Amino acid sequence: MTSEKSIEFDELPLHRLLDTKDLGHVLGLLRQCSFSFRKWKDFGSALGLGRGTLNDIQLRFGNNSREDCMKECLSKWLKKVDNVKRKGVPTLGRLSDALEEIGERSAAEYIRRN
Repeated sequence: MTSEKSIEFDELPLHRLLDTKDLGHVLGLLRQCSFSFRKWKDFGSALGLGRGTLNDIQLRFGNNSREDCMKECLSKWLKKVDNVKRKGVPTLGRLSDALEEIGERSAAEYIRRN
């Protein structure tokens, strides 16, 4: 067991590079800001994921599990697949920018404030 304190979002700078260990935190933050997971595909596209990757996720999980689709979408983003690096590496700042791109201004502002 490690003595390291887990990092809370209010302690994460907007520009700290995120990785797959941060997946649960990112999902939790999206829940806190009331982001609707039904928009996972548009959100994934705004993050830089390609159409093929998004279609593969939809085929794998179907339309019945938006949370699983969102989780896989974020996992791919955190692994920097497709055009993620061109859009901007995974940070909370980039996450909020992508939310704003798909019209989720209040969620984007929530992330920037917290």
